[in-house]
Amino acid sequence: MLDKKITLIIGNDIKKANPELFNDFKSYEYKEFFIDEFGSKQTMDYWSGDDFFGNYMEIFYFFGIDNDEDCSKCNGLKIWFKEYLKFDDNDREMWMKIAENSGYPKQVKIDISFGKVADFEYEELKDY
Repeated sequence: MLDKKITLIIGNDIKKANPELFNDFKSYEYKEFFIDEFGSKQTMDYWSGDDFFGNYMEIFYFFGIDNDEDCSKCNGLKIWFKEYLKFDDNDREMWMKIAENSGYPKQVKIDISFGKVADFEYEELKDY
């Protein structure tokens, strides 16, 4: 069985305007570089994403940064996130309204995932 998980991602600008809503949220701050799988320091234009965004251009869109800007603009961008097992339309509408009232309507992202897919060996399945 797959575990459905909803992750609400909110930009730091919204958090600054409504700090009382974020007591049980976790945060993550981006830098102008990342460490790749070989342990080398790389600029964000080589970054292939994380659990929140697919690449630095998605971060730019989320924060309203022009896509002509240098990828070093990722430095210091902070998100707040919380995982939910249930997240309905009322929750979605509430957060969209909070973002709009804060003046940052793009700084809300709702990701739905169905857990991690485990690798398996062919040997385990060949007798079925």
